[in-house]
Amino acid sequence: MRFGIALLLLTATSAFAVDGTIVNGTTGKPQAGATVTLLQITSAGPQVVNTTQSAADGTFNIATPAGGAPGPKLVQANYKGVVYNKMIPPGTPDTGVRVDVFDSSSKPENAKVTTHMLLLEPSNGQMTVSESFIYTNTGKVAYNDAEHGTLQFYVPPEAAGKIQMNVTAPNSVAVRATPVETAIKGVYKLNFPVKPGESHIDLTYQMPFTTPSKFATKILFRQPNTKLLAPVGVTLSGPGLQPLGQEPRTQATIFNVDGPKLEVNVVGSGALARGGDEGTTTTGAAGGANDANNDSDATIAELYPQLYGKASPADGFLGVASSVKWILLLLLGTLALGFVYQYRRGA
Repeated sequence: MRFGIALLLLTATSAFAVDGTIVNGTTGKPQAGATVTLLQITSAGPQVVNTTQSAADGTFNIATPAGGAPGPKLVQANYKGVVYNKMIPPGTPDTGVRVDVFDSSSKPENAKVTTHMLLLEPSNGQMTVSESFIYTNTGKVAYNDAEHGTLQFYVPPEAAGKIQMNVTAPNSVAVRATPVETAIKGVYKLNFPVKPGESHIDLTYQMPFTTPSKFATKILFRQPNTKLLAPVGVTLSGPGLQPLGQEPRTQATIFNVDGPKLEVNVVGSGALARGGDEGTTTTGAAGGANDANNDSDATIAELYPQLYGKASPADGFLGVASSVKWILLLLLGTLALGFVYQYRRGA
């Protein structure tokens, strides 16, 4: 009898369960039939624990094997081909978890690119181009066009299709994405569901460079609100460029771009350096333009120079970006938010 009670108590303390409700944010009602997966976040990455379906009333209950490890957990709900995440930090209740999902449409409706930023960094015979897109969906329907892609963008042929790309959905972390070249040479598409809220898309590529040289690209979406950044040591000139001044800390020159095409003369060499940190460099279209007016980001921004030192300069930007992986991407996403806020407030 005592042995049976002890075994029961041991089992109860070793196993855990996660339950909650899937709610359709489009209709405001509980959503049945969503595939719900529980993942345990470990040092080796997310590990699938168990999967179930939401019931008719939207509820789900995921029982886990005995011996479930403590630590953060992630609930994923797959609804109509779009995955929605809900993080459960340590110490947070595992019951009553709510995950919002949305209906999907292949039409943009209330989703559009609201900010587009480019950074040109020529050095040592190569020019690194970093682009950041902020995709805002003000509606209650996810935009998901698998055929044409939710974003199409242009990459010059000199880049030879070597593109590194990462996307960050609302309330999520950056994940690697693979763009697909369309039938139009140089035009790529991204199959990424744009959920309600703000999504961030960052890409980088390199191309040969000799000073002076020309850089030409195309803007393939409406009302792009495009900004172009030139670090110290680099001079840009060309039609459609409207100087907006210099960012105080990095002294980077910022331009507004007017028109669907961008063709500029590039003279000099340089990288976006963080003011006051001699010998350190930050990258990304929004990297340093945000530093001066966003003190809350200062601690996060200082992480990058330390990480940058762990990579070999011979690796180039792509090698460095690969070595710092997700921390770099979280940094760029945070800085991009501050950059956008700065110019929205100025406008």
